[in-house]
Order: sequence, then structure tokens, then C-alpha cells
Amino acid sequence: MKFLLSVLASVVANILVLLVRPGINVWRHLFTDVPKIKGRWRVTVSEPGRLTPQKLEVELNRFGRSVYGEGNLVGKREDPFTFTGEIRRQAFFGTFRRKKSRVLAGTGTFLLKILADDKSMTGHCNWYDKDLDNTWTSGYEWEMVS
Repeated sequence: MKFLLSVLASVVANILVLLVRPGINVWRHLFTDVPKIKGRWRVTVSEPGRLTPQKLEVELNRFGRSVYGEGNLVGKREDPFTFTGEIRRQAFFGTFRRKKSRVLAGTGTFLLKILADDKSMTGHCNWYDKDLDNTWTSGYEWEMVS
């Protein structure tokens, strides 16, 4: 009896492999050119009027060309940001916002060029500052930590 069950399980497994393999090959073909930016990042934001830039720690995940993640200012874990975006060629663009906030402050967009090694990105972010009651454009530098 055990022998028949193991043979049956083997046949079912082989059939599943034959059915799933074409889908995996299509997936690999469509997304092998997508830069691998999943992981932990150290982000530097050069804000206007500040001598020292702000630093963030961000954890990114990727599904196909879609990217999502969470991060926080270094030393301020109680006020996290969420990131959502998309990869097109060597560009990563999207939005960020404070996770728990319902106000506009801390909300913005970004556009980054992914460098060839997939371990650093550079670009700009646009965001709203409630203290200054204005929008700003800042330099945005990302370096992969792991």
C-alpha cells in the first residue's frame, strides 16, 4: 500500500512540474532584466537649509516590477514611512508617506536612477514640509546595506 502511494505521489509531482515549468520560464523571461533592489537600504536626504542630511533605514521588497517597503528615520522607529513604486529599465519611481499619519506632511514622490551594480541609486524626491508650509525638492541617495 505504501509503495502504491509513493508511486502515485511521484506521478502527481511530475505532472505538476510539467504544468508549472512553462509559467516559471515565462516569468524568468519577463523579469530577468529587472534590477535586484530587494533588501535593506541606507537613504540620505539632503534637505534645503540643513547642514546635516537626514538618514533613513528602508527595507524594500519586490514582486515583478512592483516595489514596496517600509522605513524610518534613523533613531525614530515610532514614525515609519511606507514606500510604493515601480521599476522601469534602470529607474525606480514612486511615492512615500508616513504610515500612521493622516496629514500631508511627510508625503512625497521620488525618481531614482539605479546604478549598474544594483547596490546604489541616486535621484531626487519631492515632499511637503508642514513647518515651512511648502514643497521641496531634495537630493536622494540610496546605498544597499544587505
